[in-house]
Amino acid sequence: MRPDRERALSLIRAGQLAAAKPLLEQVVAANGSDAEAWYLLGNLHGSSGDHERALACFEKASRLRPDVADVARNLGATLQILQRREEAIACYRRFLARAPGSPEIYYNLANALADGEAYAEAAACYRRALALRPGWEDACINLGHTLDDAGDLDGAVTVYGEAVAANPRSAVALRALGGALADQGDIEEALASYGRAESITPDQAAAVQAAMLLPVVPASLPDLQRWRERFESEVDRLQAKPPVLVDVELLRGLANFYLSYHGVDNRKLQAKVAALYLRACPSLTWTSPRCSEPRPSGARIRVGFISRHLFNHSIGKTTRGLLANLSRERFETLALFVPPVRDDAISGFIRANCDRTVILPTRLAEARRAIAELDLDVLFYQDVGMEPFTYFLSFSRLAPVQCVSFGHPDTTGIPNMDYFISNDLFEPADAQAHYTERLFQLHDLGTLAYYYRPPAPAPKQPGDFGLPDGARVYLCPQTLFKIHPSFDPVLGKILRSDPAARLVLIEGRSKKWSALLRARFNRAFADAAERVVFLPPQPAADFSSLVAACDVMLDTPHFNGMNTSLEAFAAGTPVVTMPTALQRGRHTAGMYRKMGLADCVAQTPDDYARIALRLAADADYRRHASEQIAARSAVLFEDRRVVAEFERFFAQAVGRR
Repeated sequence: MRPDRERALSLIRAGQLAAAKPLLEQVVAANGSDAEAWYLLGNLHGSSGDHERALACFEKASRLRPDVADVARNLGATLQILQRREEAIACYRRFLARAPGSPEIYYNLANALADGEAYAEAAACYRRALALRPGWEDACINLGHTLDDAGDLDGAVTVYGEAVAANPRSAVALRALGGALADQGDIEEALASYGRAESITPDQAAAVQAAMLLPVVPASLPDLQRWRERFESEVDRLQAKPPVLVDVELLRGLANFYLSYHGVDNRKLQAKVAALYLRACPSLTWTSPRCSEPRPSGARIRVGFISRHLFNHSIGKTTRGLLANLSRERFETLALFVPPVRDDAISGFIRANCDRTVILPTRLAEARRAIAELDLDVLFYQDVGMEPFTYFLSFSRLAPVQCVSFGHPDTTGIPNMDYFISNDLFEPADAQAHYTERLFQLHDLGTLAYYYRPPAPAPKQPGDFGLPDGARVYLCPQTLFKIHPSFDPVLGKILRSDPAARLVLIEGRSKKWSALLRARFNRAFADAAERVVFLPPQPAADFSSLVAACDVMLDTPHFNGMNTSLEAFAAGTPVVTMPTALQRGRHTAGMYRKMGLADCVAQTPDDYARIALRLAADADYRRHASEQIAARSAVLFEDRRVVAEFERFFAQAVGRR
């Protein structure tokens, strides 16, 4: 049998994989104990995408040679591809129990643990792999990604910096460092890192990322305007001579994410960015051949809900109710999870309340094919623009109707996105002008989600959060990049007018965000900035208690809260808001309109400060506002009309198509 195996090896080396496969099949048929032949045959099946057959081959090879690291690595990797993560982890652990000196197995184990959000253990395994193979770039980069995903952005910057120090000519490490520095807010240092990467490699991903850099926390209004102008001019420059992006999946970050927080209509810019990506990577417009096939007469409308955030996240909270309550007589619902898949109460609820769950492949091309095979009538992106995978996926035509809504409430600029679903209580009169998609407005809804009322929080006092006795708590719990420079004078006026005021904010992913914002506050209202308090991120239960314990919640004007406003209203906490010209600045005002309340809706910045100060200082007024909210907020929760309105949209959009 040896000659057949040698011929197969020669064919594999020559790249003639199809010819090698039958030879190896003959070898294992004649000698089932040839572990190397099983291993090679598994590799051939895996390379052709037949992962089930590859798994069977690797399992046989592993039983014959449990001491071979390559066999264990490929067996575990195939289990991971097949979304059998726990079995993959067990496979790696079994091997390490026998032979703890394999950096490759520690690396694969770390990858599997990170996919399951066991970040601390994953980081330890990456470090073990690096101890066994110092300077291993892939392990170092993935360790940085893991720390970032675990919320330790500052630690990720340190690790990427170590990777660059170990190999100053590594474009991969420089790009990773550039992205993390940008996320930290060190935008000039990020530019320098991207520039070094661009000078090393012909790959132009770094040039695109550098061109679209935007500050996380702008230093001022002029600073914000300067970076926006640079963004647009750089996109125009790249359009004139488009870069070649063979693999857009190299773009780990999504540079145009921060555009949506600037309080400006982004239709023109988002369309420019999308056009640039289409010219740089034409394969993005892959079209499913099934989209042109006629629908079966009388079939239920098949709707796929897709996101990376179908778990205990704002997106999961606003998706689960609609998905669970659509009419099963008229609609078939599919939940499309983008890995890594997180296992918690909300993801479990979604899996239990849809007709079918699909875990998508982690590569764009494979994910496109997997979605195309589902024969969806509607592909409903729960967010586009929050992370790169679904952003780039949405350039393809994967269903006859493709739509997005308020998950990331800005237009996408992407030609294959057909509809933006909004609400007439949120939109201004000229709303269609803000969208490249066709705007479909649902009617008279307090929110665009079938939202389950949060449970009553455990009662706590401000002192339980380290706040001083007698302080009046003005809580602004939004992500720090929502705090627009134009909001600073309002915050300064509140603090100057109320000596007992404490403006309470929640720290972000990096300590530098708080430092940048505090520096801006020191320039805007130096005489009162010391009464700004940054609390660490709170567990869900403590966050709800903080919302209930504050005197008043301050809504960020240009990009309102959605989940946070609903949590506040469920607790009877008044929220001061000031509607702006764009949908994302009108959510809370729309909720108040649905409740028939207007006292907390400001028309001007001075009005905003006046309302906030009165609510905090006047206990009777605050009590009256809370009682009114408590009496009327039921219209915002578990509203069947939300479901009916989305059903109306799905039926009309599919019928029109």
